[in-house]
Amino acid sequence: MDSNEKNELEAKAFLLKDLLNNIKESLEYITGQTNNNLTIALDSKIPKWIKGDQTKMSQILINLLGNALKFTNNGEVQLVVTLIEKVENNLKLKFEVIDNGQGISEADQKKIFEEFGQLKHQGHFQGSGLGLTIVRKLLFDMGSKIELKSVVGEGSNFYFEITVGQAQKEHANENIEDKISIDKLKNKRVLVVDDNTINLLVTKKTLESHNILVDVATNGQEGIDKIMQTQYDLVLMDVHMPVMDGIEATKRIRELQLPLTIIALTAVTQNEQDNRFKEAQFDDSIVKPYKINEFLKTLSYNLNKRT
Repeated sequence: MDSNEKNELEAKAFLLKDLLNNIKESLEYITGQTNNNLTIALDSKIPKWIKGDQTKMSQILINLLGNALKFTNNGEVQLVVTLIEKVENNLKLKFEVIDNGQGISEADQKKIFEEFGQLKHQGHFQGSGLGLTIVRKLLFDMGSKIELKSVVGEGSNFYFEITVGQAQKEHANENIEDKISIDKLKNKRVLVVDDNTINLLVTKKTLESHNILVDVATNGQEGIDKIMQTQYDLVLMDVHMPVMDGIEATKRIRELQLPLTIIALTAVTQNEQDNRFKEAQFDDSIVKPYKINEFLKTLSYNLNKRT
């Protein structure tokens, strides 16, 4: 995001309610671990179909909601979306992430928007300290800014206003899932290898919702052990992991000469991959964060290519 490359914004039609529900589902693990109640209040005056960059919107909301859940225990976290104004086909929306957690002091409110700035807390979930920096930069690209109201001991409210377009249902056809690709994945057995618990559970839930059989492993060695015991159709391999990383694990699996499709889950594009990555002989790579439709089509394409 700090490079000179321009961050392009997408303007595609999508169902706002579905996006918010998907975000809520992806945070179920944190919600359960912190014993919080996460609710969504969506203004009924907002049209069902809107047009904007749902990937960036999702990144912003997951960061804000994830933080609220992380710093709240046995409490309430709300995502409130209201319509401020409508001018022709443009909708000005206000998003608020409200919690009744520990709150943030005035001194700390400045610190948290700095890169790698983190607050101390007693929870299980530690981050990089980049979440709010990313939120701030994404909103800047979208012509908005993050605001904060917080009282120590009472909770916090992170909020922003953003303008999106109103869309018609028929304009959203390009976002409909490729049913043929999904049908081909049914009852396939997939192993997901990732050391990040949340990533692991989100990927597992995504695959199982499409009738795919899923096992999980938390490092490369554990992944190899499971492959020796079970016949899989496909392996989704995170690259950076403790004990044994995904590159070394994939090289060792290739030495077994199994008819197995292995796709790397990575944060870098193919142009940025080094020789060690290429020598591992992945069938393909998926750059995180991924869009679910493209993710499923990549899996289906590589399975069909190998068979």
